[in-house]
Amino acid sequence: MREKVWAAFPGFKSISELERSNLPQRVSNPVKARWWRLWTVAFPLLAGAALALALRHREAEPVWHGRSLSSWVDDLARGSSKEVREPAEEAVRSIGSKALPRLVRMLRSRDTLWDRALLALNRKQKRVHFSVLPGRERRVQAALAFEALGPIARPAIPELKEMLVHDRQPQFIADALAAVGPESVSVLLEALSEVAPANRSALYAAAAKWPSRQEEIIDALLRSTKSANEEGRRSAAEYLGRFPRNSGPSVTALVSALDDPEFEVRKQALSSLVEFGTNATPAIEPLQKLLLQPHGFPLESISNALIRIQSPRSDSG
Repeated sequence: MREKVWAAFPGFKSISELERSNLPQRVSNPVKARWWRLWTVAFPLLAGAALALALRHREAEPVWHGRSLSSWVDDLARGSSKEVREPAEEAVRSIGSKALPRLVRMLRSRDTLWDRALLALNRKQKRVHFSVLPGRERRVQAALAFEALGPIARPAIPELKEMLVHDRQPQFIADALAAVGPESVSVLLEALSEVAPANRSALYAAAAKWPSRQEEIIDALLRSTKSANEEGRRSAAEYLGRFPRNSGPSVTALVSALDDPEFEVRKQALSSLVEFGTNATPAIEPLQKLLLQPHGFPLESISNALIRIQSPRSDSG
């Protein structure tokens, strides 16, 4: 019946013909169509979020010579040449303590859900670029800015100390603290017991930037060689080797570590003893005994260590 009705209108196609002709368009590439619909809905939301994020980051930001702190810090991070880096350092120092609230927030940076979405969109398409940095890069930038500030950043020490013991990745905060000055060493060492053993090497590395405080650092390292945690003992053995001119108790502790139940600790102790050169002569006899019972060491590594310790070097002292 339906076909007879349509037959009275020769200029028109039947419904079945129309349905057949439109069917390929409706079913062609349904996945692409679905993603396009999602994009048209998501894009305005993401664009609004990006705008809100940009406005939040610019809120109450210090300015120097017409440029925001963030702009100068960007130059500082990218400044591989003196022409770019030095003006950025001068600008950060000129802004001074007014930069601290912003820089501390940067050190707290984490990738939010929106950040991750915008970063993913930047990777997947090139038409629109959202101005968003990964949290790790923001934290690196903040640490560099603290280096530019130096002692000017002393008012931030109490807050940085509190952040240090609660952060799962404290290396950037530790670097920011070390940049303030040698007084940061005691803060870093006091935090050791409250930081996860796997993160303590970051605190040692930051403290080691101030060799003028090496006695204080070595005392903390010697205590850590007796830690109940394997990684704590291993990292302590590693950083004792960074101060080879101050032997004595350090060599004694490293010789004891050659009998540690964990091979990685023993391996690190041997490597650090080599750094002491002839200052590690008390280790010669224990190493000779180790040749007879190597405890997992390749004999060649023990022999090479003995040669290095018994041979005077121009850089030993």
